Amino acid sequence: MIRISGGKKRGRHLFTLDDPDLRPTSGKVREALFNILGEKINGVQFLDLFAGSGLVGIEALSRGAAHCTFIEKDFRHFKLLQKNIERIQFQNDATLIEIDALKFVKGPSQFDLVFVDPPYASKLLEKILPALGGSDMIEKGGMIIVEHFKKLTLDPIYGRFSLLKSYAYGDTFLSIYHASEKGNS
Repeated sequence: MIRISGGKKRGRHLFTLDDPDLRPTSGKVREALFNILGEKINGVQFLDLFAGSGLVGIEALSRGAAHCTFIEKDFRHFKLLQKNIERIQFQNDATLIEIDALKFVKGPSQFDLVFVDPPYASKLLEKILPALGGSDMIEKGGMIIVEHFKKLTLDPIYGRFSLLKSYAYGDTFLSIYHASEKGNS
């Protein structure tokens, strides 16, 4: 089991699977992420792409996000995600969609913060970040937070998103991108 590290559901346990493709974000990285976001998490529309167990999105809800949309295409991970949302009783604050993340970002939606954490070896960041950068799904002033392996070099600009800062936590990096304006550029 894994544990929520902050907010109104702090200390509650979530289920996980013994699956090499499921890599829940460590407590250290989650704590750092939400320290970076601070009060910006309050009342936001949060998107958890490649949600897996749902840990980061659930933590966002626990810490004050108004709503979280969870995207997960793997059937076993999606069932785990549903089980965790029910366990924490966030059904009214969450939308769960079983779909490929690349297909989802092509559709219309509006989010303030997007968390992107695909499997490290998948090379999906090379596709998803340009797709997000060219979409209208993130509000003006919104952010993309990318969790990635430290040896992966990301571009400083994706469409209307520019890299604000990257933070290192062992082998994990958090790279924060900020939206300049709504619409494609």
